[in-house]
Amino acid sequence: MREHERVTRAQPCEDPDSPPFPAEAALQLLTAARLDLAQGRTDAALRGVNRALRLPWDHLTDTDAAVNEAHLMFHRSMTRALAESVVDSSAWLQAVEAALATCGDHARNEMLRTLRVIDRDYGVDDWARQRIRRRLAPGGGEVAGIDETPGSTSHPESDRRAMVLELLDGLNAFEVEFAHRGRGRG
Repeated sequence: MREHERVTRAQPCEDPDSPPFPAEAALQLLTAARLDLAQGRTDAALRGVNRALRLPWDHLTDTDAAVNEAHLMFHRSMTRALAESVVDSSAWLQAVEAALATCGDHARNEMLRTLRVIDRDYGVDDWARQRIRRRLAPGGGEVAGIDETPGSTSHPESDRRAMVLELLDGLNAFEVEFAHRGRGRG
């Protein structure tokens, strides 16, 4: 699945003055912002994130569209890396481990949350499951302090902006690390 494709089909927002699909608009803006960050255009990335944060509440998912899409971008990237990796390749886990060492708390927590979802919901090999549970994301439950619903507006916009920028930067770090390892193709 490509970055710009949706996992589920979105429905129009109920607010007649809002864009019809805030999640899709957020995804487009954040994809562009992520590319801007990767190319060192921080000001352009910040403008894109600010525009995404001004999008209306997504009534379909009952979340802040920008924060939720940043979360979903991470999830899609990591699960796609798992799917692209050849059997018995640890490239995707090595990429996670390398990115974890360089990213901030929000991105780190998102990676750990996604690892736990992969462990629980995807058919990973026993060696990968053991590595996730014992080394990368031990504890089985949610990581302390990150059990809030993605997309929560309990944080001021400046905090959500910093969180989204950090998630995009962490996602870029993961993608670079995964590409560096041959995208898991052995």
